[in-house]
Amino acid sequence: MGIDQRLAHYFAKALEARLAGTGTQLYTALATKQNSTSYISKGYQLYLDACPFKMISVIFANEMITKVAEKAKKLHIIDFGILYGFQWPIHIQHLLRTVGGPPKFRITGIDLPQPGFRPMEGVKETGRKLANYCK
Repeated sequence: MGIDQRLAHYFAKALEARLAGTGTQLYTALATKQNSTSYISKGYQLYLDACPFKMISVIFANEMITKVAEKAKKLHIIDFGILYGFQWPIHIQHLLRTVGGPPKFRITGIDLPQPGFRPMEGVKETGRKLANYCK
């Protein structure tokens, strides 16, 4: 089965679940399964390799942010769907090389709460990792 066929299969399954009203139950069942960051990262890389449109949108967004940041003293980005924040380390490196020094930089990450006892733990962990990366 090719990539496009697999994508069509999963899209059809999602649409079927949505129409049947079982989408929430299906999402909950899948979301409770915990995967390691390494596993997610490998899957994300495969996704980008197979479908570069996401990467193009990230590059375009980073280019626009860079343009705005050239003269900014402060930069606050709100990232809806931050997940693991994979796009930000490269952008942070670029900001650090800004002529005249980097602007004061803040990212507010917003993502869907995860089921379980600590629904925001994933976003908080992403924030800790990005903060450590900036040091």
